[in-house]
Amino acid sequence: MKLTKEKKARINSQVVVESLGKQTDKTFRELSTIKSIRSQEDFTRAAELVKSLKVIAEAAKDEQRKITNPLKDALEAVNAHFQPFFKKVDNIEAIIKVEMKIFLDKNKTKLLQLEEDVASGKIKDIGKYVDKAARLTVESDSATVRKVWKAEIQDEKKIPRKFLVPNTQLIVEHLRRGGAPIPGVEWKQVDSIAI
Repeated sequence: MKLTKEKKARINSQVVVESLGKQTDKTFRELSTIKSIRSQEDFTRAAELVKSLKVIAEAAKDEQRKITNPLKDALEAVNAHFQPFFKKVDNIEAIIKVEMKIFLDKNKTKLLQLEEDVASGKIKDIGKYVDKAARLTVESDSATVRKVWKAEIQDEKKIPRKFLVPNTQLIVEHLRRGGAPIPGVEWKQVDSIAI
């Protein structure tokens, strides 16, 4: 029986994961007994155990990449092959939707004018109004016109603060470069544990 590439990859990954479990079971058990760090020895032992897990995890990532990189490369190649077609479809759809929207807006304006003509008495024959209004109503089996809600920003300065999110990445980059202090931001050092 010949194995497919997918089955080989699945078997290889199962073997690697089982091996990882055997290599790390003792370490995980030992770490699970640590309820609190009470001494320098506890701190050092916990760091050593986590570090040993990270070394094994990095090796596992290398094994994972050996399996997934060829798949990712193939997927990228397929996506790159189809992308120009999808982009062409998206572009023409966007252009046509703009033209369709212009058409709908013109019809809406004409319909409003028609209603004003009826209200002012310029058009007295209701049958004539109904006929003209029907011609201005757009119906299609291929395109549906729906009402959707859209938030359009008119004046950013008037938006309440609760709807604004600070760009912390930009703030950190600014302050790292020695930029001027930013009101409302405290730039300070904090402890970060690296293992």
